[in-house]
Amino acid sequence: MCVYLYVCVCMQLTQLVEFYLYSNKLVCLPVEIGYLTNLETLGLSENSLQSLPESLGSLTKLRVLDLRHNKLNEVSATRPRCRLSCRRSECDLSAL
Repeated sequence: MCVYLYVCVCMQLTQLVEFYLYSNKLVCLPVEIGYLTNLETLGLSENSLQSLPESLGSLTKLRVLDLRHNKLNEVSATRPRCRLSCRRSECDLSAL
């Protein structure tokens, strides 16, 4: 039920510019995150994310992606499509 609710919310919030999901024990993101096409900031730190959906790559306006303190092994699926200007304090991908 929680995933369904999240999917419905994503489909209705297409004008959302900032979305913060810090410390929510998230293990994954639904592919519907790609519906948030105006998103510029996505805060996902301090969760348990193990992977990211490829639909994240369709967020072409995304400028800040905070992935600190997750369980990600790689984020290569999103790197080619997103033009992120990550400052070390916001997006530290060096350990991936």
